[in-house]
Amino acid sequence: MNISEIKQKVNDKGALQISASVMQEMGLSAGDEVYVAYLTEDGARSLYCELYLSPHPFDESDPEPDIKIPSTLLEQANICAEDEIRIVCLDGVILIHRDSSFSFDEMNELLNSLGIAAKLTEGLDSDPQIAIEQLEKQIQLLQEGE
Repeated sequence: MNISEIKQKVNDKGALQISASVMQEMGLSAGDEVYVAYLTEDGARSLYCELYLSPHPFDESDPEPDIKIPSTLLEQANICAEDEIRIVCLDGVILIHRDSSFSFDEMNELLNSLGIAAKLTEGLDSDPQIAIEQLEKQIQLLQEGE
């Protein structure tokens, strides 16, 4: 997604006129209704000078909103922009992965290990050496429990 920008001038009558070519680029044509939204402080004068145009009222939610994942996050996860991804939402976790062959059992195992890792790190001391000792002790207890 890109943001297109044009510089306009408010005319002598205090109005802003947007050219037909820009409206066409936005997917709007003559006779279309548009909703204009802008930010205000408690309904007072707009301090932000930002406008948003939409063919739909702003109190209506988009039935299927697009999810945009920043490219830097995809790169860090070694996921290409062309890859198909799967998003799984569970209690307190959103998992995004590219492997569509990931089975439910494999996913459960991964999520369980993430939960164990989170529990292992809860309440660790701020001193790194003490924290390492605490983790080693917790790992030992887990291994003995298997």
